[in-house]
Amino acid sequence: ISGDLSDSQVVSIDPEIGLVVFDAGRRAGLRVGTPVSILREDRPIYSALVIDVRDSIAGAVLQDRFVDSETVAVGDGVKLLPNQTNL
Repeated sequence: ISGDLSDSQVVSIDPEIGLVVFDAGRRAGLRVGTPVSILREDRPIYSALVIDVRDSIAGAVLQDRFVDSETVAVGDGVKLLPNQTNL
């Protein structure tokens, strides 16, 4: 279990319910309740909370928007929030 999400990205979005799916899951060390940030060109644009984890994908619900004008798009990056210590 690495906890390394550096190559992970958003693969699907449901804007109506604020759910994003990304291509990292249990094998990357994610668990339900793990906070992550969604990145655009290494800048955080949203925080999200993981609510569903499978072997190689996870779903997270969007929480706080960091940048007013940005919306999450397929291909955005994902990383653990800096204060994350439970991995």
